[in-house]
Amino acid sequence: MRSMTISPRAVPVLTLVALLFVAACGTATGSTSTGSTSPTPSPATTPSTGSTSTPTSITASTALCNLMSLSQVGAVVGGTLSTLQRGVTMLNGDTAVNCTYLPLQGSGEHLAGEISYLFSTNGPTSYAADKKDQASRGEHETDLSGLGDAAFWAASAKNPTTLQLSVLKGNVLLIMTLLGASPAAAMLNGAISLAQLALPSI
Repeated sequence: MRSMTISPRAVPVLTLVALLFVAACGTATGSTSTGSTSPTPSPATTPSTGSTSTPTSITASTALCNLMSLSQVGAVVGGTLSTLQRGVTMLNGDTAVNCTYLPLQGSGEHLAGEISYLFSTNGPTSYAADKKDQASRGEHETDLSGLGDAAFWAASAKNPTTLQLSVLKGNVLLIMTLLGASPAAAMLNGAISLAQLALPSI
């Protein structure tokens, strides 16, 4: 989570755009779905090594950014977010949909969130690469159970207000990176609720 950036250096299949938490043009509003109750984190098992199929009804489009609204992400990071940037990147046959949530330009708020949906040719491989990449940078990782096929969250002592939550479902890897006003552990339950909000649609 170096400067809120998800690095693709572990394996080429894991390709996510860098988080650009700077003000930019365009404002969008997400859906207003209600989040669900957060589970208590507990140890999880390792995902199977075989590839599973992504549901054919799910497409890698920026419409996925509507699964979490500005107000919902803002509530988790502890402030007001006013701009939602949407983008799609592709490399080596994989597609990543990136949704970046930003505060009002010039507000001085150090808050942001990026929700990325990576459509991989092999979900477990991409999940393992993401986990290895976080560990290689000294992030503290904690496995979670009861969330998708496999999940973990990572935090760094150097960036105590930054949290990354990664959840695998089939061949879709949901990666949520949040910069908040509270320590990462305090944001975890809210991040889990956001993931629960999106998982039924992917």
